[in-house]
Amino acid sequence: MSEDKGILLESGTNELELLEFVVGNQHYGINVAKISELCPYEEPTGVPNSHEFIEGIFMPRERIITVIDLAKALGIQLPVGRSADGDMYIITNFNKLHTAFHVQQVLGIHRVSWENVAKPDSTISRQGKGVATGITKINGKIIIILDFEKIVSEINPETGLKLSEVEAMGERSRNDCTILLAEDSSLLLEMLKKCLSKAGYTHLIPTTNGQEAWNALDRMMNEGAVIGKDISLVITDIEMPQMDGHHLTKKIKTDPRFEGLPVVIFSSLVNDEMKRKGEALGVDAQLSKPEIGKLVHQLDIADGVIHTSAQRPQDINCLAALARRRQKRQLRIRLILLRFMDLKFDVRLVLIFFQNLFVHRVQIANHRIRRNMQRAQNLQPRICRNHIVIRAL
Repeated sequence: MSEDKGILLESGTNELELLEFVVGNQHYGINVAKISELCPYEEPTGVPNSHEFIEGIFMPRERIITVIDLAKALGIQLPVGRSADGDMYIITNFNKLHTAFHVQQVLGIHRVSWENVAKPDSTISRQGKGVATGITKINGKIIIILDFEKIVSEINPETGLKLSEVEAMGERSRNDCTILLAEDSSLLLEMLKKCLSKAGYTHLIPTTNGQEAWNALDRMMNEGAVIGKDISLVITDIEMPQMDGHHLTKKIKTDPRFEGLPVVIFSSLVNDEMKRKGEALGVDAQLSKPEIGKLVHQLDIADGVIHTSAQRPQDINCLAALARRRQKRQLRIRLILLRFMDLKFDVRLVLIFFQNLFVHRVQIANHRIRRNMQRAQNLQPRICRNHIVIRAL
């Protein structure tokens, strides 16, 4: 497999930067987007009655961080009495949680296409109990991409999706909108289906990666599906083998067949940087796992549904309508630019056109302000019994 050592800056390229590290004698990988920093190993402070995978805590720069012994979490037996010299901490930031993973060695960063990442089959990831989300080969070595969210959720179930958030919303009516789900973790996919079904969204199309989701959408449109009727919304993870969520979003938003189809990113990787990338691709909403309650709220907004205890009428603001307006606005700008290109206008004329358009908008706004001020000046108070009434002359 060819390897590109350049820095990954663009979004929607269907690539990831993979940090290769060693636990025991096995090579593993983690998406660089999940890493906040790397630190040399230092002896952590033990915590009484903690989970067997928790090695202790340490405080880099006044922040308390839990240390997880990744060897124990993976069931790897290290030699007794081995020296920890050269060991490293991989400090991650996902699900709004900072965690340090103790590893034996960090080797480097590789730029990899998701097309070259295979999903583990059922013999490796049996009944959702496996901790591998993908497998790739780099420089002749097999690299296993670990499901760090699952490792953390096994230690602390509170970091996973909580059905209680949906149950707290009270009695909810069934909803007929059809939602396509793209989530590579079989455990999270089942939890997502259970939570959404409890919230009244029972028409669900589950897929396990972006490529499978795209194939399903493409097949539906070829069979004459109608946006808003046969398919209402897409919920996608970001980190998935074959095709990631950003590339899936890019394909949907650039295909005219899917005009007006809202895309919601629901991922543990949602941070400020990822939000900027998602916005550049035209995504309609971005939510961080495990906030399933906020996800259901966004679905209610998108479908314009008022449930008994979940929403107020003033909260209704249809995501689908916003997506259609955004695409129409982008289309108008493209048509204007194409018109200039066809007439072979100078680029300076194009800039002058948009400058004049902006000035025209400002003039209209100023005219409205002056008109409103004039109306306010024409208002005179008059006394009517015990209260003042404002009357226009």
